[in-house]
Amino acid sequence: MPPRLSCCPRKSADRLAGSAARRVEHPQSQAHDGGSIAFPQSVGGRVRRSCRRPPEAAPQRWTGVNDISIRMSALVTDYDRLAVMQICLEQQLTQPAVFELVVRELPPRRKFLVAAGLEQALQFLKSLSFSEAENAWLRHQGRFSAQLLDYAHGLRFDGDVDAMPEGTVFFAGEPIIRVTAPLPVAQLVESRLLNLVHFETAIASSAARIVLAARGRRLLDLGLRRAHGSEAALLAARAAYLAGFDGSATAEASRRFGIPALSPLFLRSDAIGVGTLSSLVEAPSTAPGRIVDTDDVLTHRAGLVDAATALRCKGIVLDGVQIDGPDPSARAWSLRARLDAAGLGDLAIRVSGDFDETHIGALAAEGAPIDEFGVCGWLPEDGDATRINASYEKRVTASDAAAGRGRALLQPCMRAGKRVGRTPTLLESRRYHAEQMAQLSETLREAVGESR
Repeated sequence: MPPRLSCCPRKSADRLAGSAARRVEHPQSQAHDGGSIAFPQSVGGRVRRSCRRPPEAAPQRWTGVNDISIRMSALVTDYDRLAVMQICLEQQLTQPAVFELVVRELPPRRKFLVAAGLEQALQFLKSLSFSEAENAWLRHQGRFSAQLLDYAHGLRFDGDVDAMPEGTVFFAGEPIIRVTAPLPVAQLVESRLLNLVHFETAIASSAARIVLAARGRRLLDLGLRRAHGSEAALLAARAAYLAGFDGSATAEASRRFGIPALSPLFLRSDAIGVGTLSSLVEAPSTAPGRIVDTDDVLTHRAGLVDAATALRCKGIVLDGVQIDGPDPSARAWSLRARLDAAGLGDLAIRVSGDFDETHIGALAAEGAPIDEFGVCGWLPEDGDATRINASYEKRVTASDAAAGRGRALLQPCMRAGKRVGRTPTLLESRRYHAEQMAQLSETLREAVGESR
């Protein structure tokens, strides 16, 4: 069942119906039981054995606080929204108004989008207010009337919100969120709503395509270091996990949202030095989460394999080996042969880099022996995905808003400024999204992995 906000959304099989490709269940969508999971049964024609996965949450099952943990200022808006608010008050245009956030047309190479960012949008509206410092700033501008300053002092969002459940697959022209509130407030929140919903929807839509291109291989968000700020990194990790990624290297994303943290027990192949291998083998077997680096897997692969074998003799079971750098396919084939020859066929191979669905789809199609992809910077910065043409449009009447394409998918989320219905967890929204993706027709999937 889809997650409930107040009532179940209309079944969308008629929108997504068709011959659905087989969906590979992502292991992190189920509670961790301490066992092992199976990677794709055949990688490059070779049957893969099971490999340990990162825990669902460590040290215990951690569901996250589902909060970006910062106060969202009412001043996170365009300056002209304040001017329009003043005009509305001066002309007594305070009647309820209806706005809908919609995507006018799909970006190039996109045949569907994935709704995300609703939870952050609702948190923003619920906490909407001007602090004393912000009210002082408004007064200092010298451009705003006493009427606006009084209005801002006691401003709260007391309107209604209807929205698609997060994870919903949708198309151009279908509203994601509908806001009904007094006109001065309804137009004030435009900028921040677009900022939050547009960004997470763009990332979730891109991540969903990467999941399809990966053909069941595990996917990890490694985008913190290249993201445009910490909020972008956290929300990108959240949106990617919602859309089917298996975890994130960002520790705070795990704490806040309950996203599975990246497994630390991987040997890496970048530059620290092969000498570190011997120190790892000599370290106490209880030392937590060690990562070993070698200069180059093609040069020092024998040392890496020897270290992994020695660690296994000490009872330290690694999750696998991570390789970085150019030509991941050739590196993976070379390393896979060494590992298999050494009796380490259960170790996974992870590659990391600036991958999009085109690169991942090509590697998966050729059968490269890669079990996991680490997406380093593309998710938070994807130029293609961030060109979603979203807008916040005023409807003439409430009946006008109620009619039209996609409105039946909207669910009540807020009434008179208060949350209504049960708020789904991120894991529940993730599972609902998986159900939506399972209904996608081959026609909607076929663009995945095409060349730019």
